[in-house]
Amino acid sequence: MGLEQRLAPKLEQRLELKQRLKIQARLLGLRLQLIGKVSGESYKPHAACPKCFCRLTPLEIIKGFNRDVNDFTTKCPKCKERFEPTIICQRPVGKTEVPFYCPSQTLNQLGGKENLPAADFKAAYPAIFHSVTVHFGSLSEAFKKIGIDYRLEGAVAKWQKKATQFLSLLPDSVIARIVRVKYSEVRKFRLSQNIPRFRVENLL
Repeated sequence: MGLEQRLAPKLEQRLELKQRLKIQARLLGLRLQLIGKVSGESYKPHAACPKCFCRLTPLEIIKGFNRDVNDFTTKCPKCKERFEPTIICQRPVGKTEVPFYCPSQTLNQLGGKENLPAADFKAAYPAIFHSVTVHFGSLSEAFKKIGIDYRLEGAVAKWQKKATQFLSLLPDSVIARIVRVKYSEVRKFRLSQNIPRFRVENLL
C-alpha cells in the first residue's frame, strides 16, 4: 500500500473532525446570538491563557471543561494550561464579567434556589444565571435537568419576532428552550412562515 493510500483515511478523519467543529462553533454562535436577542445583552465566553496568551474561542472554552464540579478551569488547546474562564455580558448601559461554569458545575449549584423568581436569581447569582443561559437556554430547562419543575420564569415577550431569523438555522427544540415555550409552538410558528426545518447542511 502506497503512502498516499495509507494517509488518505487519516486525512478524511481530520477533515471530518474539522467540519464537525465548524458546525459546532456555528451552532454555538447562533445560540449566543439568539440569547442576545432574547435577553437584550450579548454573551461572550472569554478566556486568555496566562501561560501562552492564546485566546480561546467559546467552543474551545466549553470543550476544555473537564465536567468536575470542583474544578472551575478550562484547558488551553495549545499549551494545555488550565485556568478559570469568564463570561462577558454586554448591555447598552455597560457590561458585567463573571465566572463561567461548565454544565455540571452549573447544575450542581442550582439546589435550594428553585424558589427564587428569575429576576431575583439573576441579581443574587449572576455567574450561575449566565452559565445556565449559555448551556441550557433558561432556568426552567436547567432545573428540569435536576428533577425540579421551575415555574418562576415566563415566556419571552414577542418571541416570534426575535426567533424568526433563527428558524431552520437552529433546531426547533433549541429555540423553544431559549424563548421558553413548548417545542410544538416553535414548530407551528415555523410552519406558518413556510420555513423548512433545521438541517445541518444549512450551516455549511
